[in-house]
Amino acid sequence: MSQVVDALETARSATERQMWRQAYAAYSGLDASELEPSDLESFGTAAWWSGRIDEAIALREKAFAAFTTSGDPLGASRIAILLWWDHEGRGAISVANGWLATAERLLAGAPESVEHARLGTVQGVIAMYMEGDLAKAVDIFERTYELARRVGDRESELLTLAGKGRALIKAGDAERGLALMDEASAGTMGGHLESTARGNIYCMTISACADLGEYRRAAEWTETATRWCNELDVTGFPGKCRVHRAEVLRLRGEWPAAEAQAIAACEEIEDFDRSVSADAQYEVGEIRRQRGDFKGAEEAYRTANELGRDPQPGLALLRLAEGKVDAAAAGITRALADSSQPLVRLRRLPAQVEIALASGDLKIARDALAELEKIVDSYK
Repeated sequence: MSQVVDALETARSATERQMWRQAYAAYSGLDASELEPSDLESFGTAAWWSGRIDEAIALREKAFAAFTTSGDPLGASRIAILLWWDHEGRGAISVANGWLATAERLLAGAPESVEHARLGTVQGVIAMYMEGDLAKAVDIFERTYELARRVGDRESELLTLAGKGRALIKAGDAERGLALMDEASAGTMGGHLESTARGNIYCMTISACADLGEYRRAAEWTETATRWCNELDVTGFPGKCRVHRAEVLRLRGEWPAAEAQAIAACEEIEDFDRSVSADAQYEVGEIRRQRGDFKGAEEAYRTANELGRDPQPGLALLRLAEGKVDAAAAGITRALADSSQPLVRLRRLPAQVEIALASGDLKIARDALAELEKIVDSYK
C-alpha cells in the first residue's frame, strides 16, 4: 500500500511541476481503474505530452465518465473541451463537435467558472478558423477575456488575448494584432502557466508573424518556444514549434539543419494534428526544392496535399525549377484563383511574379507585383 501511495504522490507532484514524462511513468505503475477522476485527467495529460495521443484520449474518456459518475459537471465539461481539441486536431470534426456540444450542455445555466472561459476560447477559435467570421471571433475573445479575468483563469486570459490578436491580423490590423500577440507570448513567461496554453500561444504568435513575413519576430519567438520545449523534454506538441523553426532556418539558408527539424516535426506531430503534419511535409518540400532534391520535394508536396494542405506555391516553383514553365504558370494561376484571403495571396503572389518573368509575361508580373504591394501596404 505504501508503494502505491508513494507512486501516486510522485505522479501528483510531477504533474504539479509539469514534469510530464515523470508523471506518466509514475501513473503507469498504478491501476487506472482505482484512480480518482482528477488523477485520470492528469494521467491523460501526461500521456498527451509523452506523445501517446491514443492513450491520452482513452484516459480522458475514462476521466469524463468518472467525473460524470461522481456528479462533477464542471470536471466533465473540462474533459469534454480537451477531447474537442484532440479530435479537431486529428480532423475528426463530427466527433469533436459532439464533445463540444456535451461541454455546452454541461455548462448551460451554471455559474461562471474557469470551464466557461475555456469553452469561450474554443468558440472564438471556431469563429476565426472554421467559420471565417473575424468580427464574431474578436467579440467572443473580448467577452471571454473579461470572463477569464473575473474567474481568475490566467490561461484563458492570455489565450483570448492571442486569439484576438490573430483575428485582428487576419482582418488587416497587423500593428494592433502583433502587439497583442507579443503581450500574450511575453505573459506566458511569468507565473505558472499550463503547458498546453503556453504552447498554443507561441504557435499562434509565430504563425501570425510568418504569415506577415515578420521573420525576425518569428525567429525570436521560435527560439523562445524551442528553449521551452527542450526544458519540458516532451514529444508530440513540440513538432509544431519545429515546423516554424525549420522555416526560419530555411530562410537563413541553413538547409541541412532546416530539413532535420522539419523531418523531426513530421515524426513528432503525426498523430496529433493533421493540419500541422501537412505544414511540416510542405516545409520538407520547400527545403528539398531549394536544395535541388526535386524528387524528394515532389514526394513531400504530395504527402502535404494528401493531408489537406495545398502544395502551392512550392509545387509551381518546383515545376519552374524543372523547366516546366507552362505547368508552373498554370499551377500558380489555379492556386491564386482558389483563394481571396489576402494573407494566403501574399504568400503566393511572389511565385507568380517569378514564374511570369520566366515565361516572359510582363503584364502578369506587373499585375501580381501591384497586388502584392497593395496587400503589404494594407497591413502596415
